[in-house]
Amino acid sequence: MALETTEVRAFGSGHVYVSDSNVTPNFPATISTPITRAAGWIDLGYATEEGVKFTFGRDVVEKFAWQSHHPVRVLVDKVPTMAAFSCMQWTRYTAALALGGGTVTEGSPGEYKYEPPDESYVDERALLIEAVDGDYTYRFVYRKTMNQSAVEFSTVRSDTTALPIELKVLAPSGTDKAWFMQTDDPNFDVTDAAS
Repeated sequence: MALETTEVRAFGSGHVYVSDSNVTPNFPATISTPITRAAGWIDLGYATEEGVKFTFGRDVVEKFAWQSHHPVRVLVDKVPTMAAFSCMQWTRYTAALALGGGTVTEGSPGEYKYEPPDESYVDERALLIEAVDGDYTYRFVYRKTMNQSAVEFSTVRSDTTALPIELKVLAPSGTDKAWFMQTDDPNFDVTDAAS
């Protein structure tokens, strides 16, 4: 691989989408498929300037033998995968995602009440993150996730109050992979003889 500045990415903007609680959205077929509310996706709005932190882990078990100081077998035990970000906008969608579900009701016009879910409720969501660098977009699509972040926030005069989200990837139903990525970046061209 040659030194090539056009292959360096700096994702300066993007969008974070989730599905409604326990609803399977329409997963985009290609990078040009629009992401819409009608397809089951909710745009969470502004995230803090730290953006999204991605984790693709691999926990392994090394097996050693009497005859070797090096592992003779490596078994993949777990592949912890997650995405973490903080929502700046307070809406019924961001609050419910951060707090593990729940319902919002309107008792009187313009007066709302949020009630958390039962403690045993598992709030599963699909997650889609679009990261944009100039003309190129990367989509990270996770079929099933759950927020496992401790929700801590503070109200201070000199800063905004953000909702922390840490969505851990769960096993999807069927034979689908847990996640996939789409892009229109020509650096992923499969016809490139050098790749």
